[in-house]
Amino acid sequence: RLPTSFFSSIIRESLSGYETICPVPPSYCHIVASPEAVAGNLLHAANLSSRQIANARIVNMPGVAVTVYEIIEAISNVTEKNVVKLVPQGSNDNKRRSLHMSNIFKTNDESLALSLGFYPDESIDTIVRSYTDDYLRHSKRCQRRQLLRLQFSGITA
Repeated sequence: RLPTSFFSSIIRESLSGYETICPVPPSYCHIVASPEAVAGNLLHAANLSSRQIANARIVNMPGVAVTVYEIIEAISNVTEKNVVKLVPQGSNDNKRRSLHMSNIFKTNDESLALSLGFYPDESIDTIVRSYTDDYLRHSKRCQRRQLLRLQFSGITA
């Protein structure tokens, strides 16, 4: 499991009402991107010509630099849920282990990517809002399907 995979679980788990352990301090910064931005940028990369890329075979995709605290704040802003209690800080062992990562992803030279037409998300709030909209839409769709199955089988809810 990637040492930074907990970033997405902070959004996913806390919106579902589950606790997720955060192995780094709230000030830990990382570059994040929504699935939509990643997919869009991958499609954009596939359509670039070798002439456009020239000698640059490594391109840092643009993203949003965000701290753990800012993610929690964005979830609270977008959903009006206080999720701080669902994201307790991890054990001292986890914190010690994370020190070697000490903000290695804090900066990202995205100038080449931007010049090639790649795009970042607007903010962590837009990433959370997009996930929330998709999650709620999917959740409601699943609830409707379950109700239809129950009604079809003769069981009333």
